[in-house]
Amino acid sequence: MSIVSRPITNVEGNDVSSGTLLESEPEVSHEQSGSVIPVRDSPDETIRGQAGLIRHILLNDRKHVLTVDTNDEVVMWDLIKVCSIY
Repeated sequence: MSIVSRPITNVEGNDVSSGTLLESEPEVSHEQSGSVIPVRDSPDETIRGQAGLIRHILLNDRKHVLTVDTNDEVVMWDLIKVCSIY
């Protein structure tokens, strides 16, 4: 039994088995080009949400969790009933 190695080609038929891709234009970051101009000054729509959780702790009984959100509100959750207690 012998192993035959064939070159790997892409859709255009170019040999890509060497692991290097054909080089196109060099990548230029937007900061370097200086030509980035925003299309709009403000978003068309926004999705309003609730305050995000920033901290949590699972209590020793493993049935309750204390959470702190971005409004500094502390809430105790019952994980079995899936509801807030306080």
